Amino acid sequence: MPDDSRDAMTVLVADDDAGSLLVAKAAVEKYGHQCIVAADGETAWQLFQERRPQVVVSDLVMPGLNGFDLCRAIRASEASSYTYVVLLTSHGAQEDVLEGMRAGADDYISKPLDPFVLHTRLLAARRVTAVHHALADALDAARGSNERLAEFTGRVSHDLRNPLTSILGYVELGATDAESGHPEEAAEYLEIVGGSARRMLSMVEELLGYASIGGSLSRERLSLANLVQKVTQDLRLGLEDAGAVVHCEDFVFHADENQLRVALQNLI
Repeated sequence: MPDDSRDAMTVLVADDDAGSLLVAKAAVEKYGHQCIVAADGETAWQLFQERRPQVVVSDLVMPGLNGFDLCRAIRASEASSYTYVVLLTSHGAQEDVLEGMRAGADDYISKPLDPFVLHTRLLAARRVTAVHHALADALDAARGSNERLAEFTGRVSHDLRNPLTSILGYVELGATDAESGHPEEAAEYLEIVGGSARRMLSMVEELLGYASIGGSLSRERLSLANLVQKVTQDLRLGLEDAGAVVHCEDFVFHADENQLRVALQNLI
């Protein structure tokens, strides 16, 4: 018997010989597995699609689909799951064994069926299907991680674009004023650029820290009016081009400054 109910598998046995089918079913159920049976290849294929068993034990010669065709159909239909396929062959039929392996079978048993030999194949099947299941779970986890990373990267790129645009805009204005003989305005622009650059660096450091420690926030006492002033300074060029004015009443509260500044930046 399997050591644990979680080790129990669903096993599909396909054989047009009623006696062999009865022996196989009894052997499968003796060792604690669930057995479904089919007397021909077409029925076996239909049951496979409906039940998706972990193991298929199939005779080679059957009405409808033969064992080779059934094996090929199973392999062609698999995506994330994996089915362990055992073919029943005549004793000494080496060509059938090779053809079965080429069709995608994992193992074979010579007829007449020996229940003990079938049990050993089911033990191997349990290990192989468990490995494939674990690999599928790991692949799903990796895909999810990649999706979250792509989302995080997109958000970071968006959040950093506004202060970077501000920096580039004021650098261009400063260069123009310097050439036209207005160095005092250029100095003012450089001060704005420095502030935007420092806030941008702070955002980068905060985002890196947020990612590395799993999302820790640093709460502190903040003034909403001061935060809005900093954000509108970063967005000044765009606000001026749009003819927009931001009004804000003050409100003192506790929050993570960098995260809230990003939220206000996106909102404005």
